[in-house]
Amino acid sequence: MLKSYLEYELNHTFGAITSHPSNIVFDSTGKCAFTGALEYVNQWNLRQGVVTSSFSEETSKKGAKVSVLRLSPDNSRLAVGYSSGAIIIWNVETGEMETKFSGHKSEITALNYAESGTYLASGSKDTDIVVWDMIAERGLYKLRGHKNAITQVAFLNKTKVLVSSSKDQLLKVWDLDTRHCIQTVVGHPSEIWGFAINPEETRVITVCGDNQIRVYHALQPNEIKELEDSMKLESEKIFDNAKLTTDGIEETVSEFDKVDPFKRLSFYGFLKRVTTERIVNIKFTQDGTLFGVQSAGKVIEFFSVHSEEEITKKQKRRMKREREKARVAAEESGEAVVEPTLVPKPSDEYSSKQVLRTQTKILSFDFIPAKRGKEVVVSFYDNFIQLYRRKRKAMVELSSVNLPGHRHDIRSLAMSSHDEMLMSTSSSELKIWNLSTFNCIRTIEAGYGLCGAFVPGDKHTVIGTKNGEVQLYDLNSASLAYENTEVHSQSIFALELTPDRTGFVTGSADKILAFWEFELVTTDVEGAGKQKRLQFSCKKTIEMTEGVFCVKFSPDGKFIAVGLMDYTVRIYFADSMKFYLSLYGHKLPVMCMDISYDGTIIVTGSADKNIRIWGMDFGDCHKSLYAHDDTVMQAAFVPDTHYFFTVGKDGLVKYWDADKHAHIMTLEGHLGEVWAMALSREGNFLVTAGHDREIRQWRQTDRQLFLEEQREIEMEDQWDKALENDLDPRIDEKAESGPATQRNLESVKDAERIMDALELLEEEKEKWIEYERELADAHRRLSKEEIAEIEASGDFLVEKPKPSPLMMDMSGTDYLIWVIQHINQANLESSLLVLPFSQVLILFTHLDTWLKENKDFLLATRILFFLMKVYQVQISANKTMATTINSLREVTRKRLETQKKMIAHNLVALGMIKQQLQVNDDNSEFFEIADKLAKLDSRKHKGDVKTKNWWEDDDETA
Repeated sequence: MLKSYLEYELNHTFGAITSHPSNIVFDSTGKCAFTGALEYVNQWNLRQGVVTSSFSEETSKKGAKVSVLRLSPDNSRLAVGYSSGAIIIWNVETGEMETKFSGHKSEITALNYAESGTYLASGSKDTDIVVWDMIAERGLYKLRGHKNAITQVAFLNKTKVLVSSSKDQLLKVWDLDTRHCIQTVVGHPSEIWGFAINPEETRVITVCGDNQIRVYHALQPNEIKELEDSMKLESEKIFDNAKLTTDGIEETVSEFDKVDPFKRLSFYGFLKRVTTERIVNIKFTQDGTLFGVQSAGKVIEFFSVHSEEEITKKQKRRMKREREKARVAAEESGEAVVEPTLVPKPSDEYSSKQVLRTQTKILSFDFIPAKRGKEVVVSFYDNFIQLYRRKRKAMVELSSVNLPGHRHDIRSLAMSSHDEMLMSTSSSELKIWNLSTFNCIRTIEAGYGLCGAFVPGDKHTVIGTKNGEVQLYDLNSASLAYENTEVHSQSIFALELTPDRTGFVTGSADKILAFWEFELVTTDVEGAGKQKRLQFSCKKTIEMTEGVFCVKFSPDGKFIAVGLMDYTVRIYFADSMKFYLSLYGHKLPVMCMDISYDGTIIVTGSADKNIRIWGMDFGDCHKSLYAHDDTVMQAAFVPDTHYFFTVGKDGLVKYWDADKHAHIMTLEGHLGEVWAMALSREGNFLVTAGHDREIRQWRQTDRQLFLEEQREIEMEDQWDKALENDLDPRIDEKAESGPATQRNLESVKDAERIMDALELLEEEKEKWIEYERELADAHRRLSKEEIAEIEASGDFLVEKPKPSPLMMDMSGTDYLIWVIQHINQANLESSLLVLPFSQVLILFTHLDTWLKENKDFLLATRILFFLMKVYQVQISANKTMATTINSLREVTRKRLETQKKMIAHNLVALGMIKQQLQVNDDNSEFFEIADKLAKLDSRKHKGDVKTKNWWEDDDETA
């Protein structure tokens, strides 16, 4: 009989406020901000410090975290880029995922919307830029040319170009009509970390690693037209006057080449800064009156944007100074005074206004949408957020979101006696969490805690620190109650309560194993008299041969096991500390261990990445298993079982069976080293934490798990990963632009669904062909009288074929449409590329029927035109497709003509409505038409009269 286990799954995560490399973005109200917290997007109320909403994809790729956020121009959608290369569009109000794009191979580093919100540009570490159509929910094209990771992308909406920067030190301008690079700006000595465009789109300001702010002038449409006209006149003049000689032609062409008709950005000058640190980010306020420059350290410098009057005044003052200098120079030299020329400079338009200096390293910042950027929200690498208000003299901190998370790695976890509270320690603080609400209820400044436990009664906690202190904290007063710094001189790696709960034992790198007892001490408290306080005292110390990494008591209190730095585990009698057994076999120090509930098995985990299962009776090694890809940090048995969990620096949590020496399952989710783990008293859940500063609770479910099935699932996952790595899009990597499709595992699965649907329809078609053949044979074999007799009796000559239940009582065309509509539309083209040509030919015949029945015309033509473009040569050479192609051409032209008439009719009608509204109400705006049309439509539909539109044919319905 197969043995089954109960599966564990992720139940809740908490502790992550913001994570690198995600930026922070204000919402439309200015009261909340969006941050990336590993694989989640959280919306924080900045005043209250609570999460108001959270977005995450349940089926997201393991290890994929949020890398960049961008709010749409209408503030209704949030574009989120992930480290896996995926882009997900979330609806801000409902929290639902609207669409998912997969066009990049690696981490998304830049996202930006066009002004209208209909297009989205994305840049990635794979050096590619993809432009997405937000209406059709698909990729339009991919732009190539950069040689390193993209750092920023932005649209110049007036001139219909896209600007991109990269770590390859280049700033490129792309024409969106021709899909080619029309200008490459050089001159940056190091990586370009970003750029910003002012709302008027007249200036492009870039920042790179040389501490200089470079300002470029962006040509406006009228300037481009003037340049093109002057270039045309100049070229005609040059060629009209050219000599008909080889030398003359070469000379005129070289003069003509001096005019660059595609230049969109021209260097304007440098801007001085107050600070000297390297710049990594730059951003304008919504109204363009201010921009901020973020350094790689702890500084944000704010620059004010001058008005036209201020610019004129500054230039006049500068000209006055220049004239004075020229006059003095002329008097000294005795020459005539030369009138200086006014040369505009960036310092005329921008000036440093304020500097924000913080205590820790800044991750990103954002300006509040309104209030002229008066408030600034800043996220930090240390996992917290602060809101500032700009005042004339200084920046004032308004609020801070720091309680729900640790500043640094979480090094230890411990649960209270009834699994109601959780203690977590890091380098500078100790936090107590409520495991029912997952809220932080206590934050106490503490030493660098490497281990700890709740004291019986759950009113105190004791921790061992990196500096060798043993500290006792009172949870009611959230303060240090007692500490001892005399026994240990180096890091305390192990702290274990005794089985009778009256004391604890600590092990340190200084080779000291110390035994402590809790005691109540009566002290005089000023104003309160004598009161009893909990303390502890060291009763015994034992010097070991090597430093101690872990300590564990057997459940019955008979033995104590000590893991040493000499790669061995020594087991002693707990009462007399006499030597009992020595477990040796690990090749590196033993980092963790645990003893089963019945005291028969001990499990050890080591820095050699292996776990070993030993017998406690003779100390024999039952099995050595390769457990993790890095150091095994914690091991713990599930109570009353021989199952145990291990965690490691590879970021994985693994579940094992000590009797069968088998790996049961792997829990993935952490995005860094897992340092700590704690199991509940009943084993129904466990909590893990580590380098990513996020605490994850895994809960036992009622679903049964079988080892053979689990191994098959793991093998399928490995095959899927291998398949995904082998998928290469069939495109020319040297081309400057190409299709945005990126074949991935999801597109392959979608293609399989389409192929299954086509095969099912072919099977149904064969059934009906066979039915018609048998019916014809019956008519030939039987006389008319026999046929009439059979029909009169209610029987069938040949039983009609029953449709497949998979088709859900739909026709063949409706079923195919339903299947294609339910796949990710952003991956439709890449899914069609996976189809073999034989299936493509079958799909063409169904498209013909699809269009003739006039169902979902837009989707049908999208598929038809894409397949015709891809397989043009093959279809032209296939003579059997001539009939189908001719039929498709005729019906497509007919449908397109109908659509054209309908669009023309709607445009004329909208124009007439606009004119009428403008005549009737001079102050009315065109966007109010929708409300008025809705009222007219409601009046029209009071009657049940249905009129036929003039563009509809008599034999069809538009």
